[in-house]
Amino acid sequence: MWKTMDFWLAVAVAVVVKVKTSKRLSAWQVATTIFVAVGAAYVGTDYAVQRTGVCEPVAAALVALTAEGVMRWVLMALDDPGIAIELWKGWRK
Repeated sequence: MWKTMDFWLAVAVAVVVKVKTSKRLSAWQVATTIFVAVGAAYVGTDYAVQRTGVCEPVAAALVALTAEGVMRWVLMALDDPGIAIELWKGWRK
């Protein structure tokens, strides 16, 4: 149930770096992306370790970064649906 300190350190570093190096978000959006990233890392790390064979801290950081990126795109699309439409058009090509 509880994860190791290495796990939490990797997740924390990944989330802080991602939030600090991305464009400015509101406090609510930052809290949402952090919550999603930490939750996804907690739930999905074991699966990522099994599928990729990397150590737990690396898998946790990758899952956290991926989840934060997806949540950021969702929040941007909610603010400006035109972004979502352009993204969809790009994927369809």
